[in-house]
Amino acid sequence: MFVSRSSLWAVFAVLIATTCQAQTISGTLLGTVTDPSGTVVPKATVIAVNENTDEQRSATTDASGGFSFASLLPGSYTLKVEATGFRTLEKKNNRLTANERVSVGELQLTLGSMSDSISVTAEGERVQTASSESSALLTNAQIDTIAQKGRVLSNYLLLLPGVSTTGGGVDAASGFITLPNAGGLPNTMMTMSVDGMQGADMGSSQLFQTNVSPDSVEEIKILMNNYQAEFGRNGGATVNVITKSGTKDFHGSVYYYKRHEAFNANSFFNNRQGVGRPIYRFQNRGVAIGGPITIPKLFNTRRDKLFFFYNYDGNPSTSGPSTPSVTTLPTALERAGDFSHSLNPGGTLIVLQDPNTKAPFPDNVIPASRINKNGLALLNAMPLPNAANLPRSVTQGASTINT
Repeated sequence: MFVSRSSLWAVFAVLIATTCQAQTISGTLLGTVTDPSGTVVPKATVIAVNENTDEQRSATTDASGGFSFASLLPGSYTLKVEATGFRTLEKKNNRLTANERVSVGELQLTLGSMSDSISVTAEGERVQTASSESSALLTNAQIDTIAQKGRVLSNYLLLLPGVSTTGGGVDAASGFITLPNAGGLPNTMMTMSVDGMQGADMGSSQLFQTNVSPDSVEEIKILMNNYQAEFGRNGGATVNVITKSGTKDFHGSVYYYKRHEAFNANSFFNNRQGVGRPIYRFQNRGVAIGGPITIPKLFNTRRDKLFFFYNYDGNPSTSGPSTPSVTTLPTALERAGDFSHSLNPGGTLIVLQDPNTKAPFPDNVIPASRINKNGLALLNAMPLPNAANLPRSVTQGASTINT
C-alpha cells in the first residue's frame, strides 16, 4: 500500500526532509513584465495560480521588471499580471516539473483598464533557458499509456536517451529491482528518490526498494548531468519520482492485472521431457483516488484548501517465472548402496573405494551397515530419476525439478 503526498502534510514533509538529507522536489517560475514599447514595468503584481488546486502565490516585480516564484510544487500554473494603466494579462498552462527553473520570458502588457483582460495559453515544447542542466521528463500521460510487463518504475527510464541496461527489463515478480545505467556511468552512481526522499538501499544504491505503483506517479524527472549542487549526492544521474496529489476535482481508477502459466506455451525442452509448464503467477490489483476534502456549505466549499490522494496496490499472490533444472539423482539401487550399474559418461564402471582401506568395495556395493540412516533419509526426500541419462545404464537417469 502506498499513500501519496497531500497538502495537509506539506509543512511536516519539509521538516522531515530536512532531517533525512532529502532533496527538493519544487521548482521556480520566473520572468519579466514589460510595456508595449519593451520597457520593464516595476511594481506590477504577478499572481501564480495552480490550475489543479487553485492555490495562489503573489509577487511584485522589482526595479528591472523581474519576478520569481520559488518552491512551487510541480504542476501547471496560470500567471496573472496586474498593473495600473494596463490590461490584466493571463498566461495559462505554464508547466513546471520537479527540480526545474522555468523562465516564461517577457510578459508584455497592453494599455487599457485593469478590468479588461487578455488571456494566452502556453503551447508547444519549451526550451530550457533558466538553467544549464541536461534533463528529461516522463509525464503522467506517458506512464499511463505505455504498457510494460513488470509495472516497475525503473523500466520507464529505459525510454530516455542515454539510459540502458545489460540485464533486460526488470519484473516485479522476479525479486530485487535494479536500476539501469545512465550517462555512461554504472547504476551505483545513480540516485533515485521518491518526492525527494531516498528510495534506494543505502548500502547498495543500485537496488531500488521503494517500488511505487505507476498509478500513483505524476511524473519522473531525471537530471542527467550539469545539474545544481544540491543534487550532487552521487556522480551519476539523479532521478526523482513525484507522486500524485489531490486536486479540486475527484479522479480515480481501479485496475487488475493477472499472469498465469495457463496462458503461456510450454518450452521445447519441457515438452521433449514430458514436463509441464512451470508455475508463473502474478496478480496485481489496486485502486487510486484523489480529490478535495470538503463538506458542502460547511468546510472547504471552494475546494482549494485541503486535498487527499490514496493508492492501494496489492500483490495477494506472487510467484515469479521458474525455470526447470535437470539434475542427476541417485537411483533406487544407488540409494541402497549398489553401484554395480553406475557408469561414467564414457560408459565404464564408476569404481567406489572404501575410505578406510582405499580398496574397491566388493562388487561395487557399499554394505548396508556402512550407510548412514540420516543421510539415506535425506536422499529419499529427493525424487527418483524420471528421465534416461545415457550413456549411463537404463536404471539410472535424471529428474527435472521446478526451482
